[in-house]
Amino acid sequence: LYSYTSESFADPLNTVTPSANGAVGLVPSYGILDLNASYRFGKMVVRVSLNNLLDKQYFTKRPTFYPGPGIWSSDGRGFVASVALKL
Repeated sequence: LYSYTSESFADPLNTVTPSANGAVGLVPSYGILDLNASYRFGKMVVRVSLNNLLDKQYFTKRPTFYPGPGIWSSDGRGFVASVALKL
């Protein structure tokens, strides 16, 4: 699954140039590739997900509050697995 997010503004004044503390400015566009799979074994379902397959570095926000001015960086590559049993 590929998800794309277009560039956006971080503040109501639509500031393009980033400030020295990183609190305002354009948030660049980014695309993320995830893989998901599931398989049923009788009453059991196994699911696995690999998020951010290419380990893309991006950020989604420029907060002005806690944890302080700057940018919120993305999570790196992540893996999730689950097993469900229907009784």
